[in-house]
Amino acid sequence: MIDALIGAVIAVIATSALTLLAEVMANVEAASKTSLTEYEKSVFLVVKSAHPDATATEESLLSWMKRSAEPDGL
Repeated sequence: MIDALIGAVIAVIATSALTLLAEVMANVEAASKTSLTEYEKSVFLVVKSAHPDATATEESLLSWMKRSAEPDGL
């Protein structure tokens, strides 16, 4: 019984650590981007066609992605 409880706690801690690592790696990747990927461009164009009055550009999206990747100062 105790072994199962300890195993569950270890699993939760390991999952949290992996999630945090994935978030950090994604933020590092986004912060160093100089252009959108082809997939990101295609998604942007689909959303832009659905909202023709929007004034967003690919450059503004990239800037927003970089700002979003910055640490919150926690």
